[in-house]
Amino acid sequence: MHSILFLILVSNPLPIHTTVADKCDLLVYPDDIYASDYPRETRTGFEENITVTVRNNGGSASGSFTLRLTITGTGISVLNLPCAGLQPGEKQEYDFTWDASWFNPPEELTFEAVADPAEQCDDCWR
Repeated sequence: MHSILFLILVSNPLPIHTTVADKCDLLVYPDDIYASDYPRETRTGFEENITVTVRNNGGSASGSFTLRLTITGTGISVLNLPCAGLQPGEKQEYDFTWDASWFNPPEELTFEAVADPAEQCDDCWR
């Protein structure tokens, strides 16, 4: 049995604000990142399915964006996923499959999700 401790980090702050009518507001809350407690062991290491929910809490559509997931432990993996735009008030789950070739349990892992790291969308926080 493998022992794994997951830490979830979200680089988008938890906002307390009013919606800006002409801007999007892409967010990933800490509870919006889900990884199973036990990655599946494969011939090349481990494989982990990770789900990230992105929300548009703004008052306008976001346009397309990239969702970046960074996994840090004894190594680092950066996964990018192209995403279609989100309408105001809409949320969408996105699935990543991490080929955890450097993962060696027991190990502490940190997950950080960033919606639109290239700042392509006109977000109200920028």
